[in-house]
Amino acid sequence: MDLRLTTIVDPLRAWVMRKKSTLGPIAGAVAVLWIISRLQGYLTASKSRSSKLPSPSFALPYFGHLFNLGPNVVETFCEWHKRYGPIILIQMGVKQMVSISDPFIAQEVLGANGSLAANRPYNKYMTKIHAHNGRGVVFADTNSKSWRKARGIATTIHGPNSVNKRLPDMCKETEEMVNVLATGKKH
Repeated sequence: MDLRLTTIVDPLRAWVMRKKSTLGPIAGAVAVLWIISRLQGYLTASKSRSSKLPSPSFALPYFGHLFNLGPNVVETFCEWHKRYGPIILIQMGVKQMVSISDPFIAQEVLGANGSLAANRPYNKYMTKIHAHNGRGVVFADTNSKSWRKARGIATTIHGPNSVNKRLPDMCKETEEMVNVLATGKKH
């Protein structure tokens, strides 16, 4: 070892051996200061990001806005939309999500650019197990042939022409269900 380094390290090593009882609190204080500096850096960086979408203030690292939702999530979102506008960016855990309150903007985003907005994040349970390797409409890849085929079938079944043909039966069944729920008796 270098002589200069030894002259620094040996007294430091002797001091640490004499002061073992204070080493724990010093390490704890250094850890707390490091965590505070990281949080401050994260909060400063999140404010200076070049996102053009408004976002509610004070999102915690790893939790985002989850603790800001309150007991009534719908009221919280309504307040945020009144304060920040029809489109807001929200941190939900580590994911960024966009909330749209204007139906015309939602139609533009989801209708005109549906294939871009339709992809779901990969989730092993939902994709592999629940959706049987991504079959169907909800958890399939929107760029695949099987998704286009399933969507075509779903659109045919649930489209306006098909619904209009079944509308009288649907109204009758709905009326019967409301009566059963209101009275508790089957007729």
